[in-house]
Parts: sequence; C-alpha cells; structure tokens
Amino acid sequence: MLGPMRTSASLPIFLVSATLGPLSACSKESGPVEPGPGAGAQAPARVRVVKVEARPLEDTWRFLGDVRADARASVGAGAEGAVRTVRARLGQPVKRGALLVEIDPDLAVAGVATAAAEVDAAKEALSQAEREVARLRGLRRNVVPELERERARSTARARGAALASAKARLQEAKATLARHRIRAPFAGVVARRLVDPGDWVKVGDPVLEVVSSEGLDIVVDASRALIRHVKPGTDAVAIDGNRRVPARVTGVVPALDPVSRTLRVRLVPSEPTPWLLPGASVDVAFKVALAASDGQVAVPVDALLSSPTETRVVKVVDGKAEPLVVEVLAKARGSALVRGPGLAPQDLVVVRGNERLRPGQDVQVLP
Repeated sequence: MLGPMRTSASLPIFLVSATLGPLSACSKESGPVEPGPGAGAQAPARVRVVKVEARPLEDTWRFLGDVRADARASVGAGAEGAVRTVRARLGQPVKRGALLVEIDPDLAVAGVATAAAEVDAAKEALSQAEREVARLRGLRRNVVPELERERARSTARARGAALASAKARLQEAKATLARHRIRAPFAGVVARRLVDPGDWVKVGDPVLEVVSSEGLDIVVDASRALIRHVKPGTDAVAIDGNRRVPARVTGVVPALDPVSRTLRVRLVPSEPTPWLLPGASVDVAFKVALAASDGQVAVPVDALLSSPTETRVVKVVDGKAEPLVVEVLAKARGSALVRGPGLAPQDLVVVRGNERLRPGQDVQVLP
C-alpha cells in the first residue's frame, strides 16, 4: 500500500493498487448476473392470414351509353313543288301513315287524269279488235283468207299491249301524286319542322323529323375486353344519378370502330322508363367475372404490399414469413387477381401485420 500523498489543497488521496480486479456489480455471495430468457431473441410477429383461392373475380365495368330512339327519320319531299299544307307541329304525336305535309298536287292530278283517259281509250281499242277477231272466226275459211284472220289477231295483241302500257302509266301517275302527300313512316313524335306553307321544295329536301315513340335503344362504345363477357341476352343496368333501370344486350357488333378502337354494344331497357329520353347519356354497368386461369389466384387487397418498383405478398411457410413478388392483374370489391411464382391455391398469405415482416421472421397466426 502506498503512503498518503497530498495535493495542493493538502487533502489525502489514496491510490488503489493496479493489482486489484475490476469492480463488480455483484457481491461475492450473489455472483455475476445472467441474462434473462429471451433477452437476445425477437418474439414472433402476430399476424392474421387468409387462404389463397383459385376463383373468378367478380367486377362491375361501367361505360357511357347514348340513349337513342328505336327509329328516327328525316322525312323528305317526294316531289318538287310548293308546300300547300303542313299538318304537323313540333312535339305532336303522330300515327303511322298520318298525313304530315302536302305539296301542291295540281300537275300530278292532271297527269293521273290523262293516264286514266289513255287507259279507257286502250280498252276500247282492244275491245274492238277482239270483236273483229271473233267475227272473222265465225266465217268460213273459203270466205275469209287466213292472212286476214292473222292480221286481226295481231291487231288484237298489239292493242292488248297498248292497254298494259297505258295501265302502267296510270300507276306511275298515281305514285307521283302520292309522293305529293308526305306521311309518317311510323308512330312517333314530330321532333323538327323544317317547312311552312308556301315554301318551294325539291325532291329529297327534308321537311320534318320524326322520332319513334315505340321503343328506345342504348348504344355503348365499350372496351374491347368486354366482348368476352357480353352477348345477346346479357343483363346490365342503365344508371342516371340515383335512377336505375334494368337493360338487356340485344346486339354486339363483332368489329372495332376504326377510329376509337371500341366495341359497340346495343341494349334495350327492360321496362318503360319516362326519364330515359332520346339524346340523353347514361352509365351502363355490366357485371363481369374475371376467370382465374393457370397460375392466377385471388387474394384480398389487404395482402398486397406495393412499392414504386414491385408488389409483394407475404406467404406463411412453417411459421415463417416468406415475401413473394406478384403481378396484379385486376382488382374488384376488395379482392385482387394476381400471379406470381411460388403462390398457389390454399397457401396462407398475411392480411394484417404484414407491413414490417422480414424474410424468415417467425410469425404467430392469430385466430
């Protein structure tokens, strides 16, 4: 032991011999403290899991549709002339065949009268020729030469042809007269009126527009992928805000529009709907089932862990976490259709507590 030393303050300081061991936190009786159980190990992560399924993924696809009248016609003038009367007004319901517009028919009426007179004259000429043939037939052959008989028969045939031609001209004149009267091509409502009395129209000039009141169509330009899920008879729903009406597919055009590359689908509402008007736009919802093909399975979207570069799920194998990279093919109603190596039906994937799991980490599956 060294003797005492003094500092400048004359206080005693004792130096401890370097041969002494390090100070211990325990006494000789208690001995050294041992680490407790589990102090160097991590407890299993508590997670919830679900089974991977090979099932179709049901989804609802919505597309914009145009409501169109079952028939819409721009009625044109069938003859040239001055408009005499217009019997249709905007918004007026009309029956099929109802007279809408009349063009001055005076010339056509005169044409019909002329053609009818020609028919009468041709009938009289034919009747006279037939009487002559009958008269000659009653005379003996030595009295009337055969050449004269044949000439009478030829005259009768020519006058018969003349009568047929006159009748055809009469029919043509009547058709021309009929074209001066413009009638409704179907039952509907007058949507546009383009002429008034006194206007001069030429053949083909539009005079009225009529919209059918007997039915409606909904035309949808949809994604080409829809062709695998719809056919005539497929059910759908037309939606306008909070209003809905069932509809049914009546036709699918099996070709894409050359400009928009979309598929055209025609639907008909299943029941009369006052708020569904021609010219309106509605959403059309189709229910589709995305079938899981080889290597594709359905998992809850909560099982997906997405990053800017990839999407993963955590599979539980023998109580340990095994992250797998997957490709997401579709999402709908809280589920996702995915594909990835090492993922198969009946596998367990983590849906709760998967955010901080490390590869190979022990997990405890909660009920």
